Amino acid sequence: MKYNYITIEREYGCGGTQIGREVAKRLGIACCDREIYEKIAGKLGMSVAEVEDKEEKTTNSLLYSLAMLVNVQNGKDTLTVEQRIHLAMQEEMERIADTGKSVFIGHCAMEALKDRKGVLKVFIRADDASKNERIVNEYGIDTGNVSRIREKVDKRRRNTFYSNTMKKWEAPENYDLILDSGKLGVENCVSILAGLLN
Repeated sequence: MKYNYITIEREYGCGGTQIGREVAKRLGIACCDREIYEKIAGKLGMSVAEVEDKEEKTTNSLLYSLAMLVNVQNGKDTLTVEQRIHLAMQEEMERIADTGKSVFIGHCAMEALKDRKGVLKVFIRADDASKNERIVNEYGIDTGNVSRIREKVDKRRRNTFYSNTMKKWEAPENYDLILDSGKLGVENCVSILAGLLN
């Protein structure tokens, strides 16, 4: 199958963001990651910090997810701020995908691109020791706080993913490919994904 887009969900500390950015850089294609916050903030008249904060406060409640679906069907006037942010992000990811081959990191991109052909859905993970080492050495987090922060970030990602897709974030059936960056290394993960997209 020919792939035009890669969506990446990743555990905190596994290097998924670096992998996605390197794939895009190697192939000279668009990469959608944190830059999307600036676009959405400008579009909705909010600060980047407000957009990030609202996205992080989504819940994994089934009732919230159902309410979101109903509100989206009823029109933008009934949406909460969190729902407006999510919808604006999906629209922005669609716009980026319209420009050609792209890499999307996080933000439930697989949901935004679910009706497109050629989407490779990837989950990147690693063992706890590898993630802890990266978090300490590359992110500058104190050793004593690593596990707590890692669990907090992953919980937020899990909740955001569920509230916007009604799917379990780490469930293998949601992905076409699962890579273990602890075993393969970042460079090999980049080569694998770049090869599939090129």
